[in-house]
Amino acid sequence: WDMLIAGGDHEPTSRANGTLAGGGARLFLHVVAAALVSMRSQVMACKKNDDLMQLVARKLPARKFTAHELVRKAMDLMKTTKGLGEAIEVASRASIALEGL
Repeated sequence: WDMLIAGGDHEPTSRANGTLAGGGARLFLHVVAAALVSMRSQVMACKKNDDLMQLVARKLPARKFTAHELVRKAMDLMKTTKGLGEAIEVASRASIALEGL
C-alpha cells in the first residue's frame, strides 16, 4: 500500500503528472494484472468464470510476491498499454449533445 500511496495512485487520474504516474487506481490494476500474468498458465487453464474466481480467491493470496517485483512488472505493463482505456475526462451525454448545437 505504501508504494501505491507514494505513487499517487489514490489521486484522481486528471492529477497524474505523467503517463507512468499512478492515479485513478491505474497502478493498482496493473499490479493485479502483473500478479495474474505471473500465474498465466493457471489462468489460461480456467474454462469458466467460476474457475478463474476460485483461482483468484484461493491460489493468488497463497502465492508469495515481492512488492518490488510486482510494481516493476506493473510499470512495464503501464508502458505497454500507455493509458489505453483511460478516461481523461468524464462528460455526460447532455453536455456532448449541447456542444454540437
